[in-house]
Amino acid sequence: MDIESGPINENEARRRTGVERVYSNDRIAVLWEPKLCIHAGYCFRGAPEVFQPENRPWVNVDGAIPEKIA
Repeated sequence: MDIESGPINENEARRRTGVERVYSNDRIAVLWEPKLCIHAGYCFRGAPEVFQPENRPWVNVDGAIPEKIA
């Protein structure tokens, strides 16, 4: 099954430039690039104390040690 179906719409919000986000502290920086994210949920199932899609900001870089986040 294809992750994407149909033609790519460059105007889709997640494909626009400048939508990327950086969540950081003095020990780690997490870069979220929506055009690369397939929304499979691996991040929040693997580290729910860090990745909390219902919250804003949705990445809590203080929720775990950097090695676990990475």
